[in-house]
Amino acid sequence: PKTGGWKQISRQWRAIGCAEGVVLALGLPLLRIQPKAWQSIAFAGRAKPKCYAARKRLSLRLARERWPGAQLDRVKDSGLADALWVALAVARADGRAR
Repeated sequence: PKTGGWKQISRQWRAIGCAEGVVLALGLPLLRIQPKAWQSIAFAGRAKPKCYAARKRLSLRLARERWPGAQLDRVKDSGLADALWVALAVARADGRAR
């Protein structure tokens, strides 16, 4: 699928830079989590699908199982599911969760 080109990418990086700047200006800790790290938690004990769409579906299904109270009812909630996995990876890296 088309990603939107350089204009969209530059906007995304600018937004990321602004968010990181605010975090650092407030003196808050900043921990960057690579996709491989949170995906290893999400797909633990399972083969990671090679297809992007299959990975998104599996991430969403597994997030629904782990967090049944989260509102993950729609297919487009896969981004929220990924965010939950990232949050868990951060909590584990910080020693706050198992």
